[in-house]
Amino acid sequence: MKYLHAQNLFKCYAKKFKQDVLLQEEFVDAINKILNLYDTKIYENRFIVGGVIEFIVLASFKALGFNATHVGKITERFDIKIKYEDEEIFYSVKSTFTKSSEIRLINVLGKSSKTNWEEPTIFLLPKLGIGYCDRTLIDKKFIIRKEDVIVGNKKILEEFLKNNSEFLISLTTLPYKNEIKCEDFHLASEDVAFSLLKNYKKLKL
Repeated sequence: MKYLHAQNLFKCYAKKFKQDVLLQEEFVDAINKILNLYDTKIYENRFIVGGVIEFIVLASFKALGFNATHVGKITERFDIKIKYEDEEIFYSVKSTFTKSSEIRLINVLGKSSKTNWEEPTIFLLPKLGIGYCDRTLIDKKFIIRKEDVIVGNKKILEEFLKNNSEFLISLTTLPYKNEIKCEDFHLASEDVAFSLLKNYKKLKL
């Protein structure tokens, strides 16, 4: 039942999103800005960008009137919770902005080999948009288990979304990372350090 509720909610979200041109423009602009500000070629920035994208998706749910909260602080496998029709529905948010053939789903290093991809998942994909998928909808070939990670075949996911438009919000201007020239990119830890130390008299950067 959890998948059916998650599917129905995403369809409702997608229908509203597709009707809101301003939200579409702001969403793409926000993604462009975070990718420009924190270059993910720098390893630590990847975690910051992924986290910020979760909050951008959260903000889009709120903008459309949904009762949504971020739950990353209290759960490992989910990012967003939405109260919808007397149900609490949880989503994981995954994104990739490179031309890699895979999208990371779960890190399994040190965990049971029985760990599986079971989360209703919202995906952000360049030149395609915002999509939804779960294990009940897609060919089993999508899921690839490696030694320390479970990944998804991006081509299979893209084909599924193109053929099931109810699970896709088309945003063809979502960029690949290599299309963005980071002219003044930041290091995430440096920004945090500056903010932390800004009011000290001697301890400065």
